[in-house]
Amino acid sequence: MTEEILMRYLIRQTDMKEDIVIESWIRESNDNKEVLEQLYFILVATDKLKIMESVDTDIALCRFKFRLKYKR
Repeated sequence: MTEEILMRYLIRQTDMKEDIVIESWIRESNDNKEVLEQLYFILVATDKLKIMESVDTDIALCRFKFRLKYKR
């Protein structure tokens, strides 16, 4: 099973036929399940990294300080 197909499966871009083949492959061994889990964690980590990189920490700090100052 290729990583490309497994990644498409994880982001739900596979059709029903592919899902059946992939799910059968997953059940074949614990190693296969572990491969899919590792790809899942890579996908989640990548998404979180993109979010973290998109945050401007200087602006966020200024907004936080502004809210604290005027909340009193």
